[in-house]
Amino acid sequence: MKRFPKLKKIHDRPCRSILRQSITAMWIPRTKEEQDRWTARTHAQARSFALGIGILVFIGVTSAMYFGVSLVAAHRMFMGPSSRPMGLIGALLAGAFIGLGVFRDVRRSELKKHLSLTICPRCGTMGQLNEGEKCGCGGEFVKTSKVRWVDEPVDGNSSQGSEASSSNHP
Repeated sequence: MKRFPKLKKIHDRPCRSILRQSITAMWIPRTKEEQDRWTARTHAQARSFALGIGILVFIGVTSAMYFGVSLVAAHRMFMGPSSRPMGLIGALLAGAFIGLGVFRDVRRSELKKHLSLTICPRCGTMGQLNEGEKCGCGGEFVKTSKVRWVDEPVDGNSSQGSEASSSNHP
């Protein structure tokens, strides 16, 4: 039986430089420009998600209708070669109207969902449609569009690094 060698201990205790550096992680208010960027980014995400769903619905409806009409027409033998493009045009129009309706509905619901999210900056509890209400920890819920998360060392020059550290958070 082969035995594995013992692993060496690299550190007996945590690194002192990490302990000396105090880390502050918190929710802070966004500036008006950051709120505008967040809103634009949220609208773009909702639009691209809804566009993908709308295209899938368009393809599904168009293909199902065209092939369904073609099968019925072939079975009944009343659709001649000149009327097949009409079936395709009808299927494309129906798919476009249904796909557009799904696109608008999905975009609207995604925006409503994202714009109604709230958070308690004190404890991080998420909520929905409860802006201004009291949290169980004693904090107050605010919209996620109005606050951002920062995770940076506290050393007096923290205003410079806060924008870079939170750039990947919506």
